[in-house]
Amino acid sequence: MAGLSENGTEPRRPLEETIRLRVGQRLRVLREQCGLTQKELGARAGGIKPGEISRYENAHRSPSLETMARLSEGLGVSVSTLVDVQDSASPDPGLGALNERIRTLPSTDQSKVIAVIEALVRELER
Repeated sequence: MAGLSENGTEPRRPLEETIRLRVGQRLRVLREQCGLTQKELGARAGGIKPGEISRYENAHRSPSLETMARLSEGLGVSVSTLVDVQDSASPDPGLGALNERIRTLPSTDQSKVIAVIEALVRELER
């Protein structure tokens, strides 16, 4: 039986369920950011069926480590980016995917991207 949350009203989810939910949400966000359908991701990830991806995204099943590696490859991100399940107060998960893409650029291009981002942030802080 699940216990109550700290506020004493809502039942706490078991850790495994919480992780499964967050990984599923993250998988969906990253897939959508890449502009991929479940079918397209499945094809890029070595033939994973769209229905199976749906079960992962909806937290009905947890992907194995091998499947997570294949999904990460299909998304063009590291496994750690896929399983980065920080709490909901954390920054947008898209930042992790963007960071991953920036890290693959040559260092001179990384410096240019950082300079542009810093300029945009300064402008928005005004």
